[in-house]
Amino acid sequence: MDICPYCGDSAYLDVSDVLIHTREINLDACCEWNLAGWIDSIQSFNRRERAQWALEATGLVVHDILTKDGALRWTLHYGLEIGEVMFSDVKEFIREHHRHCDPPSGWKYGAALFNGDDMVAVMAAGRPGSRHLDAQGCMEITRVCVKDMEPHGLVANACSILYGYGCREAFKRGYKRVVTYTKKGESGASLRAAGFAPVAVSDGGEWDRPGRPRRPGRNTVPKVRWERWQGKVIPVQRSLQFEPPNRLSIAA
Repeated sequence: MDICPYCGDSAYLDVSDVLIHTREINLDACCEWNLAGWIDSIQSFNRRERAQWALEATGLVVHDILTKDGALRWTLHYGLEIGEVMFSDVKEFIREHHRHCDPPSGWKYGAALFNGDDMVAVMAAGRPGSRHLDAQGCMEITRVCVKDMEPHGLVANACSILYGYGCREAFKRGYKRVVTYTKKGESGASLRAAGFAPVAVSDGGEWDRPGRPRRPGRNTVPKVRWERWQGKVIPVQRSLQFEPPNRLSIAA
């Protein structure tokens, strides 16, 4: 039997417990240094090797093994599927996971994305906040919210999938034009992938007016308005010459 170079006892590593609810794998080793070495080794594997290790050690068929703070957790990836969702569930999801917006006060329709049984993203669409756009018969995608997950590949393309669904549903309902907003400085990559183009930049601020009181908003910074029209490309003269932000300058 091998001798542990750290503690001098017989070296071993066993799976002591598998917690289904939290997807944790607890390991038992001859000493904490040997355990840390094993976790570092598992982390150095590629995804397929980690999944194979989990299958051999626990019998679980998993997508990947994540190592964080000395603990092992597994992930499952069934692929993303659009499903129906109640407005109350959408509001609760946005309240918990959206970085800078409150839930919308109403909607006309919405949807959720599921990875297996897990709801990982939602979208809501409704009347535009702008009276001008509302009078023109536009539909606004008011919220798209994705759960922060590790690895991010579990929710890759979730935003563009939901933006695309929101447009298709609007066009089915007879709308010809869909609008949505991002904060100025966000790249809008998911919107471009879903066929949107940037057309205007707002000054930001509150919707509250003396003759039209509104509750204070959290997200009052300048925003870029994006549009997608049914069956045609937005004319070049209407599309902004909009460059995505420099990621390095943002990080700095």
